[in-house]
Amino acid sequence: MSKKQLFTLEFPVRCSPNILFEFLSTASGLQEWFADKVDEWENVFSFSWNGGVPDKAELLDQEADKFIRFKWLHSEKNEYFEFSIEKTEISNQTILIISYFIALVVAS
Repeated sequence: MSKKQLFTLEFPVRCSPNILFEFLSTASGLQEWFADKVDEWENVFSFSWNGGVPDKAELLDQEADKFIRFKWLHSEKNEYFEFSIEKTEISNQTILIISYFIALVVAS
């Protein structure tokens, strides 16, 4: 039996939240670092890697320079993946936070 759990990863980046948001919220920006090929049509993004079959995700919500949330079309209702941006108070560093659901194998 598998259970899905929300995981988050944090990465410091050397750019402003405004520039980072462009890499997270546009097909051309996502194609620079997230997938080999990204297309967008009416808030549905198509991602493909290594020439494989595209995987599609719907844009659920976003706030400029703060976060963008997607839902894979094949995933369950409450599952999503999200890119969010924070600035640290002490060092004023930009942090990219990636949140996503991953299946865990649960022993019965």
